Amino acid sequence: MHPCLSIPEIIRLVCEQLRAGGPYFAGSVNSSTLASLARTSRMWSEPALDNLWYRVEGVETFFQCMPRDLWEMAGDDLDKEFIIHRPLSVTDIRTFQKYASRVRVFYEREYPPTSAYQALFPLCPNFLLPRLEKLNWEVHDENVFSYIRLLLCPHLKSLSIFISERATKEHLGYLSSIPTVFCPLISQLNLYFEDFPATALSLRDLLDALAAWQNLSRLDLSGAPVDTLWCISKIPDLKSFRISFPGRAAGSTPLASKHFAQSISKIENITISEDVSIQTVANFFRKCQLTSVRHLHLTIKSSLQSLETLELLLSSLSQQCSAHTLEVFHFEDDGKHTYTFSQLVVPLLQFSKLKRVTLLIPYLSGLSDQCIAQVASSWPLLESFVIFSSDQVSHRPTVTLQSLLSLASGCPNLWELGLAIDATDLTVRRDIRAHPERATESRNYSLRVLNVSNDSLISHKEFVASFLSDLFPNLVDIPESLALVSPAHHARWKYVAQVLLPILSRTRERQLKSLGFSLPQGSPPTPGIGKAALPMFLDTSFGKTSRTLAEEAEGKDRDWSDESDGEKLTERLRAAFGE
Repeated sequence: MHPCLSIPEIIRLVCEQLRAGGPYFAGSVNSSTLASLARTSRMWSEPALDNLWYRVEGVETFFQCMPRDLWEMAGDDLDKEFIIHRPLSVTDIRTFQKYASRVRVFYEREYPPTSAYQALFPLCPNFLLPRLEKLNWEVHDENVFSYIRLLLCPHLKSLSIFISERATKEHLGYLSSIPTVFCPLISQLNLYFEDFPATALSLRDLLDALAAWQNLSRLDLSGAPVDTLWCISKIPDLKSFRISFPGRAAGSTPLASKHFAQSISKIENITISEDVSIQTVANFFRKCQLTSVRHLHLTIKSSLQSLETLELLLSSLSQQCSAHTLEVFHFEDDGKHTYTFSQLVVPLLQFSKLKRVTLLIPYLSGLSDQCIAQVASSWPLLESFVIFSSDQVSHRPTVTLQSLLSLASGCPNLWELGLAIDATDLTVRRDIRAHPERATESRNYSLRVLNVSNDSLISHKEFVASFLSDLFPNLVDIPESLALVSPAHHARWKYVAQVLLPILSRTRERQLKSLGFSLPQGSPPTPGIGKAALPMFLDTSFGKTSRTLAEEAEGKDRDWSDESDGEKLTERLRAAFGE
């Protein structure tokens, strides 16, 4: 077969890029562009229409393609009413079928027009949208909810349903019959509960309905009772599970624990959030063999918990999860507890395959350069490491530039780092200046983003910029933080990110090009190029010159470049590197 694409294949790919909002197309004009292409020629018509009608929001969209004597949108913007004036004609039906057969994704809002479904109901021997694959049914109106039956086609793979506080057993009847009667291919189910405790539904009815979904690979429950944790063991092929609890979530009941079956050895992703009892989650983990879990996201409110229960949770996690499987750990606490390194991080050090670790907590005490070195040696595959403090009270960082050396050498794949750093430590700066080969030996070509957070301190910014450029040659972004500690420190970090590092980066590009290496315009050296050329380059003219100029500021042991004549050093940097 010829390796080139045929003309129909190219046309199809162009239309798909327009629909998906690819990098070469502006999202705001995609729909009008597809509509224009559909009217261009027969060759463009079908692929353009397929992508134009791929995703539809609201049933009234179909009527907008029909004559205006059929329908009317009455009322003002706040209270619109969709009115059908006459029965659908044969021509209207053909128009509807022409477009309905192309829809793959359908979203229905909270209060859709009942009249539209009533008009379409007699025309539907089977399904309104025969090729539908994803349905988001967020209907709050009880009079419209039952019309979901018209959209349950056999090709459906993903289903999202809103369960209102006025839901009845009839709604759960639909829920339990969908996978067995209508849509056996559904693998993803999302349920949104408005206020489950206030409904007429019982927990037993809900658990029995969920047990019918034997082919699910992903289950998302929002606002669900805590006890639904125990139902996931009855879904044998479940790989991803996400549950968020209502504000008054309570502990599990004997009824729920009876529904717990065996281990959930196939599950890979678990997300548990909102005001959940850590005791309940810990009990859940203790009864499960989470041998395949790769991603774990936990969001709690510590004001409702105790640190003892947190230790119980981490102990259960370390016992039940495989030490060689867990790759992502995200922990978020919007309470007020202060955590220690030994409480929160040490139990996780056994998971040697961790790649992404995010801790969004009030404050983490006990963190030091030695702790970071322990992290670097325990998690060699680390790609993203973020510790963000949400406490409004400022805390002086206990981590210095020495920790960056540990992470750079111990985690070669690290591309994102978020850490509060004290870059004012005189002893550490003198040690780095006395041993520049440490930065050479620890050089990391992967780091692109360094988030120094709100509490980070800095002096001698020229030295810090030279050190960062030497240690992380491909660093491109230091996000601007809030000036919580001191406006002076905030201004220095901003100057490093927006002035000094770009100067050093552009200079490195030009000198690498002079050595015969070609680089994409406007981009930093790629890791592959860096490994070949940067060691030689950084250890010769560029590295020595930048360090020498930075050391002129170090001589007085204060950041004299903050003073009126401080810009002279920046001018010398520009002159030395041809800026």
